[in-house]
Parts: sequence; structure tokens; C-alpha cells
Amino acid sequence: MKDLQNFKQEFDAILKDYFETKISAFSKDPFLQNILNHAKNITLNGGKRIRPYVAYLTYESLGGKDREKTLQTLIGIELFHAFALVHDDIIDNADTRHNVKTLHTVFGNSQAILVGDLLFAWSQEVFADSKANKYYFKMANDTVLGQMIDVKLAAEEKATRQQLEQKILLKTARYTFVYPMQIGAVLANADEKILSFCKTFGEKLGFAFQMQDDVFDFKADIKEHQHTLITQYMQEHNASEPDALLYAKNTADKAFDDARNLLNDFAGKEKFLELIDFIQKRKS
Repeated sequence: MKDLQNFKQEFDAILKDYFETKISAFSKDPFLQNILNHAKNITLNGGKRIRPYVAYLTYESLGGKDREKTLQTLIGIELFHAFALVHDDIIDNADTRHNVKTLHTVFGNSQAILVGDLLFAWSQEVFADSKANKYYFKMANDTVLGQMIDVKLAAEEKATRQQLEQKILLKTARYTFVYPMQIGAVLANADEKILSFCKTFGEKLGFAFQMQDDVFDFKADIKEHQHTLITQYMQEHNASEPDALLYAKNTADKAFDDARNLLNDFAGKEKFLELIDFIQKRKS
């Protein structure tokens, strides 16, 4: 998707400058320089920047004009994501992230936790004076709660559909779509009707996005005994793997179509239709 690629290129240059400005404050401490540069490299070496892109797309669609200032604010979303990934890698004991050794692998769990905390602090600093900070903190709150549910379910033999849907809502739909859209909308001075639309549309698109991810990760999830709506369907219906995957694909496709239908009266319809098409056609 060319628009997303162009956005990522521009946004990453701003994000890189932010990191380098922050890291330059520790020029006399080689250890801090080293560990923070490692965090910078992990962040810049991969990722689609889907959350700040969704936020900016919403902002622009609603008539927002101050591109430079808004992109500077949206760095806070990506810094929060970097924090979440650092802690997620510790929880999952992951060796690499974006083809770079994870922080805890190189520096140990304690230092990695602290770097994650620092990234979280930086993200809060970015949003401190923003009129969208209410939705930033909602995003942070729900994402952490979703991760807590995820960790709990990973240690249990069974999960309920309600628990799995709650995890998707908090950890995927609201984190990736609802709150980034609402942040962009608030920055563009949108009214409550638009904020409500962002919630309805974002939850529908987020559900489709997660169902699709669960299809991509199906074999790994089975191997690691992860609970998803696909594995839940297999248990509830005594379904075979092909039937369960077909169920997931059909469920995701319907949710994608439902999201499309919600865009009829939205100012950013065409750009968001392109985004849905891009997400639905992705391979991983």
C-alpha cells in the first residue's frame, strides 16, 4: 500500500530524530547510549506503523491541516508500542524482534523492563499537553488489561468465548484501531458523533484483523496451546482444522465487509477502503 509506505518513510525519519535527540542527552554514558540505541534499532528495523497511520488518516480525513505538529504527537503512539513490545518479548521469552536481538536477550530482563518503562515515560511525555491525551491513556489502560488477560489465559487449560472476545477487543481492536482513530479525530476537533463512529468502525475492523492474524498463526498457536476463537470453534463444534480455518476466514471476511459498510457517510471513506483492502489481502 503506497500511502502507508510513504507515511512510514516520513514518520520513521521523525521517529529516528526523536530517539537521537533523547539519546544524545546521555552522550557521556556509553552504557545508556548502547542500550538505548539498541532499543532505537529494534523499533526502526521493522513494523508497519499502522497505528500512527490510522490516527493520521483519521485526522486528515476530518480536515486536519497541521501535518508536522500532528506527526510529532503521533510519535507517542509508536513509543507506547515499542514499550509494549519490549515487555511482550520478555513475557514470551522471544530471541529476536524485527531481526534484531531482543533487549532482554542482550542486556537481561531487569534492564529490558527498565528500557520499556522509559519508552512508556517518553510516550506519556509526548501526549502530556495534547488535547488527545484522554484517549492515549484509554489506549494504554486497555492494552495492558488485554495483555493481562492474554497472560492469564495462556496458563489455563480452557478459555471461554467471552474471555477471548474481550482480549481481542482490548488488545487488538481498541489498541490498533479505535483509540488511534479517536486520537486523530480529537486532534482534528471532531465531535462526539465521529468519536462514536471511530469506536464502532474500529472494533469491527479490529475483530477482522485479529481473526485474520489467528489464521496466520494457527499452526504456532496449536503447537503452543494458545487459546483463540479458532481453537475454541474446534472444541465447541468438534471441527477439523480445515473446517475451523474456513470458519475463521469467513468470519473475518464478514467483519471486513461490515466495516466497509460503516464507511458510507465517513469523510475518509476512500482512504479507509484502501486500508481495509490492504489488510484483507496481506499474507502475514
